[in-house]
Order: sequence, then structure tokens, then C-alpha cells
Amino acid sequence: MNPKVLPAEAWAVVKSLGNTDLLNGWILAGGTALALQLGHRVSVDLDFFRHEDFEVPPLRIALAGLGKFEVSAMAPGTLHCRLDDIRLTFLRSEVPFLFEPVPYRGLNLADVRDIAAMKVIAVAGRGAKKDFIDLHAYLEAGGSFPDLMALVQQRYRNTEFNVMHLLRSLVYFDDAETEPMPKMLSKTGWPEIRMRLEREARDWAP
Repeated sequence: MNPKVLPAEAWAVVKSLGNTDLLNGWILAGGTALALQLGHRVSVDLDFFRHEDFEVPPLRIALAGLGKFEVSAMAPGTLHCRLDDIRLTFLRSEVPFLFEPVPYRGLNLADVRDIAAMKVIAVAGRGAKKDFIDLHAYLEAGGSFPDLMALVQQRYRNTEFNVMHLLRSLVYFDDAETEPMPKMLSKTGWPEIRMRLEREARDWAP
């Protein structure tokens, strides 16, 4: 694990949450959970997911008692907020996780395979630079692109998506080009990331 990817202020929020039962049943996914396991970049946001229903108002009230609190957006099954200036997201996921989470310092981290599959779907929506970077880190850590595409099809088997659209999205970098690089802990550069993803998509394409 790589605790330095998360700033001290974020760990303080994790500790505050860990002193309650608020995280019971929640799984940390997204870039932070991946970075904690792979150590490739700094990440600050805490994105929590659960497959079961939850009531947003009681969660909001409980979080508000832990520190400086602000709601960014709220809807059934969704809470976007900031606690002590750290962005938190709590989302009900329609899609269950395929693999058991990894316990770490009071958190349940989503398995890197689940996170990578989620990143592919995120890229298909609108590819942020950090999503491409995270997918590259997964592949560099030994992830197989064919296995990843199989995981996507397994995880989202009850969801309509087009495999060719996914492939095109994985090599469409126009929007990402305008975004700044996150603070990297690996020496990988953006051109290398692009080239690796282009090669993997080209080699796998039916």
C-alpha cells in the first residue's frame, strides 16, 4: 500500500469517519483507492460506493457533525459533499462489485480489477486525463487488457454498452489533452500513456 498518495488532511477525515460507523458497508473506489494500491499518483477525493440502498438525509446529518461540512449535490442514492475541505462522494451503485474489497487503515478498498473496469466505463462517458492515467497504471502493474475488457463485459453484463464505442473512447484524448497532469509519483509521462493505450486497444480490437 502507498499511504503517501493521500494528503494528511484527507487521512484526518478518514480517521474522523473511522471513529464512527458511517463507513460500514461502504467501499472506497475511484482514483484514490487505485492510487493507494498502485502508488502512481497523488489523489485527494474519497469516492464511496455501495450496492445496497441508503438514506441520504441521515448520512448528511451525521457527516455534518464531524467538522466543517458543505453539500455540493444531493439526490436519492447520491451525496456529493466536502468535509474539512476534502471532497467526499457517497453513491449507490447499480452494479455490484465482482471482487472482495481490500481492508486498509479503516477503509475497504475496491479491488483494482473492479476499479479498472469502472474507469473504462468512465472513459466511455468522458475521458478525464486522470482516468487514462489510472488505466495505464493498472496495465503497468500487470493488468491484462484482454482480461480487463472481459471484466467490463462481465461487470456490466446487465447494462447496454457498445464494445467498439469503448475502444474508440480509450484512444480519444482530445478532451484530456486540455487538462493538467495530476501530481505523479511514477515517472510515466503523458505521451507514453497515450501510446500504451493506443497499442493495447489496437491489438485487442476484433
